[in-house]
Amino acid sequence: KLQQKLNTSILGMSQTTKAVTRVVNTEYTNATNRTIEVYFIITVPTYGTSTVMRDGVEVGRLFCDVGSGGSVTGQIFITVPPNSKYKVNGGIIQQTAELS
Repeated sequence: KLQQKLNTSILGMSQTTKAVTRVVNTEYTNATNRTIEVYFIITVPTYGTSTVMRDGVEVGRLFCDVGSGGSVTGQIFITVPPNSKYKVNGGIIQQTAELS
């Protein structure tokens, strides 16, 4: 039973990575009983900012400070405990994957 308990509490054990669709400015909840990892690729246009929030706290930020017509694409990776909420504010989400 101890091994079974360890397997359910270690991040990545019996979890798989899958592509998911996430929409900017929409809050999502980790409804599982395990911590998940979420990976974003986000594009931010000229003088724009994108922030990733977890339970109302900023945990990641991308800012674009290039000339007119430019953009920056970056990656943000976060962990999300069970029942926690997360969302991306601003920018354009190019890709999202979850280890869940």
